[in-house]
Amino acid sequence: PFRSFDDIAARTKLQNPKKVMTSRIIDEIREDVKRWLFVRPPKRDEEERDRPHPPRR
Repeated sequence: PFRSFDDIAARTKLQNPKKVMTSRIIDEIREDVKRWLFVRPPKRDEEERDRPHPPRR
């Protein structure tokens, strides 16, 4: 695990990890992502929950 943003910058190729992570969190809050890393996904509404799902492959 990383201990700080400086540790992330030293051990990876990210020059400004604080800016990158902040941007990612904002994107997740706005629901513009496929994968949720830092923010809990929003709850689905009842209508969406009741809709039948396609079979898994």
